[in-house]
Amino acid sequence: MKILAIIGIIIVSVLILILLAYIIFYTRRKIIAKNRIENLFETILNEHKNQVNKLIKSNNKCYDYYLETLTNIYYIKVIYNFSNYEISINSEFSWQYIKDANDTKIHFIEDIFDFVTFKASDPKKTVTKLCLIYPNSRSLLYYINESDIAFVRPEEALYGINFITYERLNSNHNYI
Repeated sequence: MKILAIIGIIIVSVLILILLAYIIFYTRRKIIAKNRIENLFETILNEHKNQVNKLIKSNNKCYDYYLETLTNIYYIKVIYNFSNYEISINSEFSWQYIKDANDTKIHFIEDIFDFVTFKASDPKKTVTKLCLIYPNSRSLLYYINESDIAFVRPEEALYGINFITYERLNSNHNYI
C-alpha cells in the first residue's frame, strides 16, 4: 500500500511539474516577444535620431504601442501568431487565423474591434494605425469580395490599417 501511495505522489508531482513548465514556457514566450518588439522599435528610432522620437507602451486596451517620429505617429496593435498560422482579413471586423489547409474551424482574432474603430488625428503629422503580427504569418490575405482574395502589402492600408509582420519589419526598417 505504501508503494502505491509513493507512486501516486510521484505521478502527481511529475504532472504538476509538467503543468508548471508549460505555464512558464507560454508566459515567458510572450515576455520575450514583447522585449524583442520594443527593442526593434528602439532600434528604428535610434536610426533616425531626433528629439521628438518616442516610444510609449500603451495602457490603452485599443492599441499596444504609440510610436512618434518627426513626421509620423503610429498606433500599433500587436497580434501574437507564435505558430505562424495564415491570417485572413475577411472584413473590417472579422479577422481569422487558419491553422492549415484542412482546418475547417473558424478561429477569430480577438480584441480588434476597438483598434479598428479607433480614430486619431494630428494636424501636423501623418497618423498611421499599424497591426504588427509577431513573429510572422504563413500568408497574410484579405478578401476583396466573396470569391477573390489578395495578399496584404505593408504599404497599402486596409480599412485604414497597415499590416506587417515582425520579421518583415525587422528586415526592412523603412516601413516606419
